[in-house]
Amino acid sequence: MSSKPNRQRIEHIELVFEIYSHIPTQRKVTVNEIHERLASTGIKRSKRTVQRCLNILTDYLDIEKDDRTLPYSYHRRPQPNLFMGPKESVLLEFAFESLKAALPESYLPSMQCEFAPFLLMDHNQGPRIDIRYTLINQKENYDEALFDKLCLAIYYQREIRLHLNSEQTLQYVCPLGLVLESESLQLIYQFENHVCAVPLNQIQDIYVSTFEFTYPEGFLLSEVITSKENSRPKCLTNHTRNDHEKY
Repeated sequence: MSSKPNRQRIEHIELVFEIYSHIPTQRKVTVNEIHERLASTGIKRSKRTVQRCLNILTDYLDIEKDDRTLPYSYHRRPQPNLFMGPKESVLLEFAFESLKAALPESYLPSMQCEFAPFLLMDHNQGPRIDIRYTLINQKENYDEALFDKLCLAIYYQREIRLHLNSEQTLQYVCPLGLVLESESLQLIYQFENHVCAVPLNQIQDIYVSTFEFTYPEGFLLSEVITSKENSRPKCLTNHTRNDHEKY
C-alpha cells in the first residue's frame, strides 16, 4: 500500500547524511565543530539535534566515537584500500597532485582526508607525480568556510545571495561552477539573465538558500570566456532563468 512521503522524515535523513559528510577519516571532530560547519553552510540546527544524528551514525555506519575525554569526538573508521591497477593508481595520484598545485594550502587537509582511502603510493617515498603548470598565488588564500558554502550551492544547485567586497549584494544568484584561470579561481554565476564571473577573493560572503534552480539549457562552463581584469565582477553572456518569489 503506497503512502505519501513524510517530508519531515526525508529532511531528517538528509541532515544525517549531511553531518556524515563533515566527519573526516584522518582526524576527529566534536559536536561543536560539526554544528559550526553546518551553520556556516546555512543549516541551522541545535547541538542536541546534531548529537542525535551522530548517535544514529555511530550505530549504523562507519563512525566511531571517542568518549575517553570531553568533549566527545568522532571520526570515520579507515577503510581498506581498494584494489586498483597501476594505471588507475597513477591517474588518481595525478588528480591529487594537480589539486595540490592548483588550490591554496589550507585545502590540503580536506583533500588528503578524501583521497587517503584511494592513494596506494608509499608515503615514505613521496609523490611520484610532479605538476609544473602555473600555480595560484598562495598569498591570496581563499576563505575555507566560503568555499564550503559555494561547493554546497553548486553541488545541490541552490540559489545564493552574493555579498561582494565592493559592498554590493546580489539576490537570486545561480552558481553555475568554478573556473581556474590566470592564477585565479573564479565563480561563474547567472544573475538577471546574464552569466557573470567574479574571482573568489572578491566575494565577502554568500548565503545559501533552500531554493533550487534549473541549470541553463545548453550552457557549457568550458565555453565561458572570463575577463582578464579580475578587479570586479564581469557579465559575459545572456541566458534565460525562471523568476519566482525567493528568500
